[in-house]
Amino acid sequence: MRKFLSRYRLRLGTQKLSVQLIWIFSLLLAFSMLAITVHGTVEQSKARSAAMQLQAGVLAKNLAATSADYLLIRNYTAIEFSLIRSARFPGVLGIQLCDAKGKLLGDVIRNDGQEPTPRYSQTPLKPPAQFVESITIEDDTMIVWQPIMLGELIGWIKVKYSMAEISNELADIWGKNMIVGLIILVITALLLAAFLRRPIASISAYTDFADRLVECKGEKASGIAFSAELAKLETALNRASMRLNKQSITIKAGLADLERMAAFAQHAPNLILSLDDQCSVQYINPCACRALAELDISEENIKAILPDDLDRLITEVIEKQETVIGLEVEFAEHSISWTLAPVRDHRIVHAYGVDVTKRKQAEQNAHAALVEKLSAESANKAKSQFLANMSHELRTPLNAIIGYSQLLEEEAADGGVEEFGPDLNKIQAAGCHLLTLINEILDLSKIEAGRMEVNIEEFDMGVLLKEVIATAQPLVEKNNNKLIINNSGEIAMAKSDSTKFRQILLNLISNASKFTDHGEIILSIKGEVQDKRE
Repeated sequence: MRKFLSRYRLRLGTQKLSVQLIWIFSLLLAFSMLAITVHGTVEQSKARSAAMQLQAGVLAKNLAATSADYLLIRNYTAIEFSLIRSARFPGVLGIQLCDAKGKLLGDVIRNDGQEPTPRYSQTPLKPPAQFVESITIEDDTMIVWQPIMLGELIGWIKVKYSMAEISNELADIWGKNMIVGLIILVITALLLAAFLRRPIASISAYTDFADRLVECKGEKASGIAFSAELAKLETALNRASMRLNKQSITIKAGLADLERMAAFAQHAPNLILSLDDQCSVQYINPCACRALAELDISEENIKAILPDDLDRLITEVIEKQETVIGLEVEFAEHSISWTLAPVRDHRIVHAYGVDVTKRKQAEQNAHAALVEKLSAESANKAKSQFLANMSHELRTPLNAIIGYSQLLEEEAADGGVEEFGPDLNKIQAAGCHLLTLINEILDLSKIEAGRMEVNIEEFDMGVLLKEVIATAQPLVEKNNNKLIINNSGEIAMAKSDSTKFRQILLNLISNASKFTDHGEIILSIKGEVQDKRE
C-alpha cells in the first residue's frame, strides 16, 4: 500500500513537472516564433514598401515622359486619356497633372477598384519647392511627386498609391505564421510529454537553436539533435523557415515582374524599349514593334533607329543616374526623338522614342512660307518703288509739254494764228489727263508703300460741294440719272484733306452714275461737332 501511494505521488509530481515544463517551453517557443515572425514580417514589409515606392516612381516617370508633349501643346484630351490609363494600375488611388505653377490640367481618381473617373474644377496644387522626385507616406497612402522636365520644369505628376494591399498581405502572412507556430507548439508539447527524461537540456538546446534560426534568415540551422524527437522538430522548424524564406523570395520576384509591367505601358502611343548595360534589348512595346514593321527593320537591327554611340550613352545614364533627352535619329525619311532614362537600383535604361517627322515637316513648311512671304513683300515693295520713280520721271517731261503748249497757245493768240488754238488745247487737255493718271499711279504706289501723306486743312464745304456737283453733273446726266444733295446746312467749315475728300466724292458719284440708269443718286451730308479738346 505504501509503495502504491509513493508511486502515485511520484507520478503526480512527474505530471506536474511535465505540465510546468510544457508551459515553460511553450512560452519560450512562442516567444521565439513571435520574434521570427516579427522579424520576417518587418523585413517583408520594408521590402514590399520599397518595391511599391519603386513601382510608383517608375510609373510616375513613365507618365511624365509620355505626357510631356501633351502638356506642351495643351492637349487636355490626350492628358486625360493617359491619366485614366495609368490609373488602372493596381494600388493607384488617383493621378493629377499640373503645370509648373500648380494649375491643375488633369485629375483622375479611382475608388474601391472601380474604373478611373476624371474630376474637374479642382483647386490648384502646391508642388514641392525642389524640382526632384519626392515620395511621402501618410497613413495608408503613398504620395509621389514627379517633375516633368524638358530642358526646364514644365509641370508635375502627382500619384496617390494605396498601402492597404501591403497591410492585407502582412495580415495574411501573420495568420499563416501563427498557424505554423501553433502547429510547432503542439508538436513540441507532444514531444515534451513523451520525452521528459531530459527536459531541461532539451529546452536549453531548443533555445539555442531558436536563436540560431533567427540569425540564419531562412538557411538551414542545426544543433537541436539532442534526441530523435528533437531532431525531427529541428527538421520541421528548418522546413518552416525555408518555406517562409521561399515565400519571401516569391513575393519579391512577383514585385519585380509587377515593376516591369508597370514601367512599360502596353498601349503607349510612343516607342518604348528596355535596354540593359550591355545594350541588349530586354523589352519592346507594341508601338515599337509596329514601327519596326513599317520601317522593315528586324529586332536584331533595331540599333539602326537608336542614337549613335549607344554604348557610351547607356553607360553614362546608368553611372550618373541622369536622364538624357532630345537625341534625334534620321532613318528612312523619319525623324525619331529619343529620351534615355535610368531605372533606379537596376542597371537598366528605358528608351522612349517619339516620331517627330510631321512636326519637323510642319516647321520646314512654315519656314518656306515665311521665305515666300518675305520675297513677295520685297517684290511688292520694289514694284511700288518702281512706280513711284517712274511716275516722278514721267511727270517732269509731261509738265514741260503742258507748259510749252500753254506758251504756244498764248503766242498763237498774240500772233493772230488762231487756227493752231484748238490743236494746242487738245495737246494741253491730253497732257493734263495723262498727268492725272500719273498722279493716281503715284498715289497708288504711295498707299502700297505706306507713304501716303494727308494734308489737313480747313475748307468751305459749300464751295467744295459746288465744285463736285459741277464736275460730276455730266456723268450723272449721261445715263439719265438725277443727282440729289441732302445737306442739313449746318456744315460751313470742315477740316480734312480737301483734295482727297473731293476725289472720294467724285469717285463715289462716278461709280453710282456708271451702274445706275434712269435713277436717283442721293448724297446725304450730316455734320457732328467734335470736342476740340480731343
